[in-house]
Amino acid sequence: MTPPNDPVLVARRLAADWASTAAERDERGGTPKRERDALRDSGLLTLSIPREFGGLGASWSDTLNIVREFAKVDSSMAHVFGFQHLMLATVRLFSRPDQWQPWLEQTVRQRWFWGNALNPL
Repeated sequence: MTPPNDPVLVARRLAADWASTAAERDERGGTPKRERDALRDSGLLTLSIPREFGGLGASWSDTLNIVREFAKVDSSMAHVFGFQHLMLATVRLFSRPDQWQPWLEQTVRQRWFWGNALNPL
């Protein structure tokens, strides 16, 4: 996977693709497997991971702007994308660097999707 040069442009392309099926998928229920796979393939799951660990190193403001791009067309995908980055931040907040650094590096290498893996509340 090559990191995206312009994460906002990548997000807008994904959102444009999702827009055509979001209402139907929402009504039908189930899991948006194709959309999750496209998100995984886009490289945006590493958006908030610092560059020194292989991520894109985006700020919270930039990350939330992409959540908003997704929310314009698909609230469920915006939710899991936002939750991905909340979980990555939670790991960093509640553990030592020697504990969280390997997880972030593996997340980049393995393209792990943390969104909705658990609820920290």
